Amino acid sequence: MSQTEPVIAVVQGETKRFRVRVRSKATGSPIDLTDAIITSEIKRTYTAAEVEAAFTIEAVDLADGVFDMVLDDEKSAVIVAGRHVFDVRIEFQSGDVKKRPRGQIVILPGVTNG
Repeated sequence: MSQTEPVIAVVQGETKRFRVRVRSKATGSPIDLTDAIITSEIKRTYTAAEVEAAFTIEAVDLADGVFDMVLDDEKSAVIVAGRHVFDVRIEFQSGDVKKRPRGQIVILPGVTNG
């Protein structure tokens, strides 16, 4: 991921999926996430206590630092329209924790309900 925080736009009621590749900032090499616990939450602000929703994390190639983050239609439908923030917490077996990526997610009002 670049140093710039990503901004993701999601329409209420749609599924949003995006791929994340975690690499060492020092070497650019992939970070092995095989035994890591990966979680991601959406909040109104970085300091908010209330979690608006959580991304589902799907393994793609954890040994090569690759996973998908998925916000399904049911979760996106109940998030209030507006600007929110998210981050990804990666906890390794050693107890070390990394938080990347992080960014903004803009929830746009939906028109058609299914």
